[in-house]
Amino acid sequence: MAVLQSINTKIVGVSKKNEDGTSIQRILKSMAEEDCEGDLLTLTHDPENPYDSNAVMVYHDGDHIGYLSAELAAELAEAVDEDRVEASITELTGGDGLTHGCNILLEILDAPASTYQRRKVDVPQDVLNRARQWVVSRPTVNTVEIQRGINIPYSMAEAVMDQLEELGDVGPFQGAKPRPVYVYDPKTVQKPLGQRIFKPLVIICLIVIVLSWGAVFVITSQREKAAKAAADWDRRAISAATVALDLYAPDVDYGPLSTDGWTVIHNQDGTTTVWAPRIYGRIALMMTDDGESYTPYWISVNDTMVLDLGKP
Repeated sequence: MAVLQSINTKIVGVSKKNEDGTSIQRILKSMAEEDCEGDLLTLTHDPENPYDSNAVMVYHDGDHIGYLSAELAAELAEAVDEDRVEASITELTGGDGLTHGCNILLEILDAPASTYQRRKVDVPQDVLNRARQWVVSRPTVNTVEIQRGINIPYSMAEAVMDQLEELGDVGPFQGAKPRPVYVYDPKTVQKPLGQRIFKPLVIICLIVIVLSWGAVFVITSQREKAAKAAADWDRRAISAATVALDLYAPDVDYGPLSTDGWTVIHNQDGTTTVWAPRIYGRIALMMTDDGESYTPYWISVNDTMVLDLGKP
């Protein structure tokens, strides 16, 4: 493999932010602190770029750090697609209040460089296993995605991609295009968090609504039933008291009857005793309920016994 041409240049677009909001300046500052001079870079042709179909993106360990100039991109885009351009850092510039920059060396080769570079990296079996499990959930994959997906260095991700190709899991290198995944299984795709929780959340909300509505219905029904029973008790008690007073104390003006102040006693035999003191004419009346009607057994008017049937 021979170098046909060497070009010293600098990366452009270093003052911008990436699509995810990360600052390229922050990345370059970190690279300068870590002394990354001499590191290999990755070039990716971006034919879908809305401003320049020849645009060539520059990556360092999976982080996008800028572009080649438009002039160089127009000249080298085809060679980048063929993996015949090797890029490395020659100098990280700036700092101390100045804009960070990156000077690079481009070497145009007579043959693809990827196979030669990636064979330098040994891939542990557990990393390869994780990669094989990860790619089945994606219809296509590129090196940056697998590097970030299983959290490995970019150089190792390149070697992993080659091994996945040898195993028949992914397709061949296609320049800027992602590789097809031959073992893709749609059942393994993890839906976004919002989609994963939406359906269960809706079901839970519906259950809560139904249960709440049911509880309200039951409580309302019980209250209505209790109110109806109380009203029925009032009617029966007042009716029996009126009949008893008219029958046994006809000359007493006792006024309108109500159940205010009445006392209800539940007897051991299941019957009910009602004690009804009246403020009108000092009428006191006691009745018992045999389950069908109230029967008076004791009445006094102005402390005078009017009726005493001798019931307990």
